[in-house]
Amino acid sequence: MNACHHSAPTPAESMRGRCGFGVKQLFSPPRKSIGASERPDPNRHVCLQLSAGRTGGAGCQLFTLRELKMTIILSEQLPDKNEYFSLFITTGWNKDYLASPDELERANKNSWLTVSAYDENKLVGFGRVVTDFVLHAMIFDMIVLPDYQGRGIGTLVIKTLVKKCKDRGIRDIQLFCAKGKKAFYEKNGFVVRAEDAPGMQLGK
Repeated sequence: MNACHHSAPTPAESMRGRCGFGVKQLFSPPRKSIGASERPDPNRHVCLQLSAGRTGGAGCQLFTLRELKMTIILSEQLPDKNEYFSLFITTGWNKDYLASPDELERANKNSWLTVSAYDENKLVGFGRVVTDFVLHAMIFDMIVLPDYQGRGIGTLVIKTLVKKCKDRGIRDIQLFCAKGKKAFYEKNGFVVRAEDAPGMQLGK
C-alpha cells in the first residue's frame, strides 16, 4: 500500500500529484464494508482526477475533465452501510423496497462487483454487477447524488463496470433503466431491447 499513499489527511490529497496518468491498476480488494472513518486507499482503488494538471508516479488511473475542478476516487470496497443508505434513498426506490441499511449492505456483498465514487470523503455515486461470469451480467443500482448529476460521475462508474465485465469475457451486459435515464445509457453504448423481445418480471 505504498505506491500511491502517504500520511496526508484525505485520499484526494494523498493521490494529488502522485498517481500516473494512463497507468492502470487491476485489483481485487476484499469484499468487506468500510466504515465512515476509513477512506479508500488510492493504491487499492482506481483514482480519477477530474481536473487539469500534471501528475507523476504509479498505481492509479487518472482522467482529465477540464470543465470540473474536483477529485473523484472510485473504490471497489463496499461503502459504509449508512452512507450508502443515505445515497440509495435519494432515488425514491426504497418506497417500494422498504429495505434497511443492513439488507442493502447484504445485497451489495452478494454482488460480484461494486464501484463507489467519492468526492474527498463523501459518497456521491455507486453501481454494482451481478453475474454468472460466462453469459450474463446485470448492472444494478446506478446512483449519483442529485447535486452531482451531470458532471460525468455516472459515466465514469458505468464505464468501469462495463470494462470489468468485458475483461472477464462476459457476453451479455444488461441493466434496468430508471425513468428519464434512457439517453444517458444510450450515450454509454446501451440499446433498448426489441419490442418483440422485451424484458419481463414477476408480477406482485
